[in-house]
Amino acid sequence: MEPTADMVKCAISHLEKQNLWGKEAIPVPNTTFPVPPLRGTNIEDHFYNIGKLDSQVYLDLATRFAHSSVHSSPPKEWVLQEGWTRYGKDGSVTKVDYPRDRMFTFDVETVPNLSKYPVMACALSEEAWYGWVSPWLVNPVTKDGRQNDQHLLSFGPTRNNRKGDERILVGHNVGYDRARVLEEYCLEQNGLRYLDTMSLHIAGSGLCTQQRPSWLKYSKAVENGDEAYVDAFKDTTGKYFDVSAVNSLLQVSKFHCGINMDKAPRNVLVEATEIGLIQENFQELMTYCGQDVVATHAVYQQTFPRFLETCPHPVSFAGMLQMGSSFLTVNEGWTAYVTRCNKMYREMAENVESKLMLLAQNALDNFERDPEFFKSDPWLCQLDWNLPARRERAGQMRVDGTGWVKGREPKTICGTKILPDKPQWFRGLWSNEEKRIKLTTRQRVAPLLLKLQWRGFPLVHSSLHGWTFRVPREHEYTTKMAELTFAPEGEAGFQEGINFADYR
Repeated sequence: MEPTADMVKCAISHLEKQNLWGKEAIPVPNTTFPVPPLRGTNIEDHFYNIGKLDSQVYLDLATRFAHSSVHSSPPKEWVLQEGWTRYGKDGSVTKVDYPRDRMFTFDVETVPNLSKYPVMACALSEEAWYGWVSPWLVNPVTKDGRQNDQHLLSFGPTRNNRKGDERILVGHNVGYDRARVLEEYCLEQNGLRYLDTMSLHIAGSGLCTQQRPSWLKYSKAVENGDEAYVDAFKDTTGKYFDVSAVNSLLQVSKFHCGINMDKAPRNVLVEATEIGLIQENFQELMTYCGQDVVATHAVYQQTFPRFLETCPHPVSFAGMLQMGSSFLTVNEGWTAYVTRCNKMYREMAENVESKLMLLAQNALDNFERDPEFFKSDPWLCQLDWNLPARRERAGQMRVDGTGWVKGREPKTICGTKILPDKPQWFRGLWSNEEKRIKLTTRQRVAPLLLKLQWRGFPLVHSSLHGWTFRVPREHEYTTKMAELTFAPEGEAGFQEGINFADYR
């Protein structure tokens, strides 16, 4: 197809904007490099064969582990001793340096408020259960008085990835657990490879970023029996609700295996501010960790065969292994870079927040001058301008009738002490944690204060449909989207004097 004159003119215009038009191209020297011999009769066979060569041993191990019957019942009692303890199928309990099996499903627990280092871990193989306890739990403080938390779990030495050293570790969001394995901080490549059940789930039944919020809303509606919401979105979110799930182990195990997990013990780990609380709940927390391992392995047995069906090429599996064992080397410059980025982000966020606060204050000032000004504003009318409820307290006269009893004078009492003279939407911005008004772009009032619109039509927030826009029926607006139905009462965006029948 020959380019038209308009196309050429457009191309020249773009080159001129980039200051490239009329300049001679810098010649690139010819380069050459040795091409390795093909492993097969063509390029397609070559990549298939090298993928198989690189990953076949791991594929065999992973496939065998996915179809094996493991000892799925966690030990009834865990031994509180530092390092690894093996719990055999025959009931034996043995202290070991590290697990010697070649395939595991494992999970690591931390105490976020106290340390990034692991506090306990569980691993499940074909032959046994393993429990790992940090020395921190046994001896919380070192001899010199420091917190004894800086310990990593070890799966044992491997020698330069030699034949026979190949091992598979399965976990959910396994990158988090991998960061707490000692061997991952060795400069030499080892034979450990990681399979992530979260990635396996995403490959076959995952959600994209735009789908997750609507999936969560739909899930909550189903759980609460909100038939109106479910019916309104059955042809959109409902179509992928039953064939997908968000990435948490709680939802993934429920979706693939029908497992209803109890995550309540996790609160002890998340909220603990001293190691003594973990020691007191050791048995319960180790059992919780073991139940996570059981759920992860059940998910693995469902998702790995499905992954091989969806992505049968050996390079796909080899690539997943490679991505799961890669690491990024950094120096002190990385920390400085992160610090600069965080500083810039905070400055920009504070700048945006200050501008939003100016808009909010301007709306409040207008409200003080004219309490009904917002009714003619298609954005601000969607906010709740009601002031806190007040009541009059009758006073108590003195016996001689000369005045009021001290402390019993008549007064107006407000039902709240926080911003009693401000409308409800502004009071809703109060942060109890920071003890101040906090207004960011993530809050629902921000688009209304910014007076955002879509093709000239003000945005209207609906508790049922989310962010929408309202179009007068006589307007010649065409769209492929379906017209939405709103309840005339109780919907955000209800404006006095507007007949909803006149809009679509």
